[in-house]
Amino acid sequence: MKRFRFLLAWAPLCAALLIGCERGGAPEDGKPSATATTASTASGTSPIEDYRKERMKEAMRGLRYEKGYVELDPEQAPAIAEEVRNETYEGLLSKGRTELDSGLSVEAIGTFTRAVIHSPQQAPAYEALGDALITKGRVNESQAAYTSAMGIADDSAELRFKVAQNIQRGGDLDGQIAAYGRVIELDPNHAEAHSRIAIAYYYKEEYAAAWTHTHEAERLGGVVPPQFRGMLSAKLAEPAN
Repeated sequence: MKRFRFLLAWAPLCAALLIGCERGGAPEDGKPSATATTASTASGTSPIEDYRKERMKEAMRGLRYEKGYVELDPEQAPAIAEEVRNETYEGLLSKGRTELDSGLSVEAIGTFTRAVIHSPQQAPAYEALGDALITKGRVNESQAAYTSAMGIADDSAELRFKVAQNIQRGGDLDGQIAAYGRVIELDPNHAEAHSRIAIAYYYKEEYAAAWTHTHEAERLGGVVPPQFRGMLSAKLAEPAN
């Protein structure tokens, strides 16, 4: 399973120049009202797009992300906190994960938002919110959620890995090398982090460093696709391992 998961991680990296592909959510349920359709048509916008924006806005209501971390909205969060007062944090987290696993990304964002408002000191709520947000392409908000999670619990290599993936999605090669390096500091046996550093060094044209991390990934049980090895060998002959 570890080898299969590692192989899957390489395919989009080699094909998309390190720009992560986002998993799309399930088709949106329901439809906008006739009134909304008429108004949207008159303004020249798509009624379906307007409806989706409103659903996302409602799902994210109660939290703010502008400062690079998650804050409770002082105007909206208190009312939502009252709504979820009789629910449990564990129940909200479980519900959100079920929704996310079912492809109901917007619903999951709404549920995880409520979980954060219910229990703002729980790092897993922020991490789960970040996971849901990235499925809808909300990279900045996802990173803010992960940053908030790290502010509570900064010793998780997998959380750091998610942060590094978001940096990778932005195409910052130096930033992702540093971020995946921090993953390795927490978990020296993290083969995927080495693999992603290797491919970042390849695109920086630092081929010796790319070979170093390729060899380390393989030593740790990672599977490096032959096509990447071929690309790297064409730039620099493989050094003795």
